[in-house]
Parts: sequence; C-alpha cells; structure tokens
Amino acid sequence: MTAHRVLGHACSRMNRPDDALEHFNQALTLAGVAGDLNAQAYIHQGLAVLWAGQERHRKALEHAKHALRHYEMLDDPLTSADALNDVGWYAAHDGRFDEARAHCEAALRIFRLHEHHDGMANTLDSLGYIAHRTGEHGQALECYTQALAIIRMNRNALDEAGILEHLGDVHAALGERREAVTAWNAAYQGYRTQRRYQDAERLRQRLSR
Repeated sequence: MTAHRVLGHACSRMNRPDDALEHFNQALTLAGVAGDLNAQAYIHQGLAVLWAGQERHRKALEHAKHALRHYEMLDDPLTSADALNDVGWYAAHDGRFDEARAHCEAALRIFRLHEHHDGMANTLDSLGYIAHRTGEHGQALECYTQALAIIRMNRNALDEAGILEHLGDVHAALGERREAVTAWNAAYQGYRTQRRYQDAERLRQRLSR
C-alpha cells in the first residue's frame, strides 16, 4: 500500500498521470481492505491533486470530499480543517463559489481555534482567491494581506511567493499597476530563489507584457 501511494505521488509530480492513477487506485484498494481510514484519506488527497493537475476540477473535488469524510471519521480537527480547505479550493476552481467559501470559512474557524498559523495562511489564500474570482477585490486584498503577514511572521518563504503573486493579481484587477508590479517582482525573485524556474518564467512573461 505505502509503496503504491509513494509511487503515485512520484508519478504525479513527474507528469505521468496514467501511471499515477494506477498506483493510487491500487493503494486505495489495499487501504480499504486494511480499513486504514487515514491512508485512504491521504490517497484521496493525492488523487485530488492529480486530477486538478489535469484541469479535471470536478474529479478533484470528488476525491477531496472523500478525504474530508475519512478525516472527520478519525475525529482529527486539524486534518479535517485541511481537507475542508481542499474542498473549498477545488470547489472554487469548479465555479462553486458559495460552497467553496462555506468550506474555507469552516476550515479557518478551526485553524484559528487551534492557532495553526500555516493552516490559517493557506485558508486565507483560498478565501482571497474566491473573493477575487467573484469580483470582491477589496475582500481579496484583505485576505491575501492577512495571509502574507502570517507567512512572514512564521518565516515560511516557500508559500510567500505564491501569495505575493496572487496579491499582485488583485492589485492589477483594481487598476493599481505599480503595486501589482511590485508584488509580482517580489514573487518572481522568490520563485527564482526557490529554483521554481517554471513559475518564475511564467511570471516573467506576465511582467514583460
């Protein structure tokens, strides 16, 4: 089970979706036989990432909901909150914004209750995306600014670049060109530092336009 799960994640990262799907499905079958709810939830999360990478957001949402149900049965509030945020994120990408916001707000309440800063930042990032997509740019700006403050307080440089890029998107939508370019340049430097060259090149092309 573990070997198939690890291979599934590896194939997913290597952009080999057919191989990833085969390994994840085998891992899921074995986890079901063993009655391992935690493993099943984790595999469903991997499948959600896999389908999202193929732009199959509805399939990703289905697996995220399976993961959430398993974590809720385990009565672990933080993993449940993480899964709630996942459901909200994939629902937003499927255009289900009311459902997305409800799940992310539920996740944020749990993360705040437990003072889980990374979870708070990730969920605020999701809520910022939802607000941006629904035209609530002021709310999006507030969410991203809060997420960025938490990330910087905890010195989580890995997530900082992505949030800066999103912040730039909102400034651009508000017609604040200088602020957008400043945020995007900072995100670009962050991607370069982290050797995320594909993200850096994508952003460089946006800046050049």
